[in-house]
Amino acid sequence: MMNRYKLALIQCSAGQLAGPVGDLDFIESQAASAAKQGAKLVVCPECAYPAYFLRSREYYRETASRRLSFAKTLNRFASIAKKLKIHLATGVVEEREDDKEKLSNAAVLFDPAGKLLLTYRKVFLWHFDNNYFAPGDAVPVIDTAIGRLGLMICADGRCPELAAIAGRQGVQLLINPTAWVSWGRSAAALTNPQIEYFIAARAMEAGCWIASANKVGVEADSIVYCGRSNVVSPAGEMVASLGSADPGLLLADVDLAACREAIGPGDEDGYPNILFAPTASLPVTKSRAISQSQTPLPVQPTDALVLAALAGPMGQLDIASLLADLAAQGVQVLVAPGASSLDEAWVRHANRFGMILCFADRPQPGHGVTRLRLAGGRVDSFAPARAAMLADAQLFIAAPEADGRCPDLRLLRARAGENRIFVVASAIDRAVVIAPSGAILADSLADRPMAVVARMMPDDSRDKQMAPGTDVVTGRNPALYAKYLK
Repeated sequence: MMNRYKLALIQCSAGQLAGPVGDLDFIESQAASAAKQGAKLVVCPECAYPAYFLRSREYYRETASRRLSFAKTLNRFASIAKKLKIHLATGVVEEREDDKEKLSNAAVLFDPAGKLLLTYRKVFLWHFDNNYFAPGDAVPVIDTAIGRLGLMICADGRCPELAAIAGRQGVQLLINPTAWVSWGRSAAALTNPQIEYFIAARAMEAGCWIASANKVGVEADSIVYCGRSNVVSPAGEMVASLGSADPGLLLADVDLAACREAIGPGDEDGYPNILFAPTASLPVTKSRAISQSQTPLPVQPTDALVLAALAGPMGQLDIASLLADLAAQGVQVLVAPGASSLDEAWVRHANRFGMILCFADRPQPGHGVTRLRLAGGRVDSFAPARAAMLADAQLFIAAPEADGRCPDLRLLRARAGENRIFVVASAIDRAVVIAPSGAILADSLADRPMAVVARMMPDDSRDKQMAPGTDVVTGRNPALYAKYLK
């Protein structure tokens, strides 16, 4: 097996189902350039042909005369791989042989002989994907001459169970055809949460490389792609990337020796059983159902909570003075780094001001705070925060690293965004509060003991939709997770 080699990502312009569709000639010319420069693997975007936005299954069939058939599309990609003697992966709209009524958002992998090695169907469907694509129900990994490879597609990167499944199977490189969408005033300055933190989190969790190929431009006069095709190492570092405005070719070296064992569940007893529980039985599902059945009430000031998190060695802070100042700012919940020698004093002063006090190394859920359910634990594994969310936690307190320092900010944002809950970290070097969207609400200055204060609405965590039709609770597939992880 080849441990170190060059791979290439083709960043394409958006295709249009109404025409022009994806440019296969451009893909072939870029693949040829990559092969000439020594690339052993070439990756194309999600639905590189014919287009990503289909409007409906009916519209897809009505426009069939404007494009190659699915069989001819596969043949074209197979011929490119064979002609250039490369491994080639691409996203396609799959017309299913097992069910003529179904379409799948698929990724296919060909070997240098043009043989189809693997077909993967997107599992975690995004927004309008749900209107015409059937979700996949498998996460295959395969041994090849260039390593143990797996496939994922775009929004699958927001579902931590899928990377965990691939990681448990020893994947070394996850190939990620994407159609990352964005918005903004400048095509040269676009980004996406997956670029900012989700893909890094997935690479760190699975201990593998991730190669993501995206599109640029606008599809259907309403869908903007942000480019930024990139390669991320098992340490979560982006080692190569393109810009957000122009099509092009990205080449990068990968060293499979950098891969490491995937991070496990964080519990010697395995993954929490709640990860595999039927969706209807989950506490979060029942709580949402109760909430949705009630007559909406006007939002009152008491619906909000003011939370503070502390950064820095606690011995450098004047407890009584600081808590008096925080009380004057309306703080009701205080999160502090673990400091056993100071626990008694902190608790005494917190009680004096009527604050609920939590220590980040041992958060206690169920403090009795009105409208707030909290939990805590490690964030290097996805499982503790996921289990907490399914149990209907609204706030997750991240445990500090073994050296007392704050966990990686990308992991903190991923845990918030993938679960749609608040996440807070309090450590000797940093305090940060993250919203359910993954946005940073408050962050401490570097190298300075201090408190950060943020206003949070616990019910914001009730909205579990990342996008219309993409729900982090109902979009799960617990039977699939149990098949691979239980």
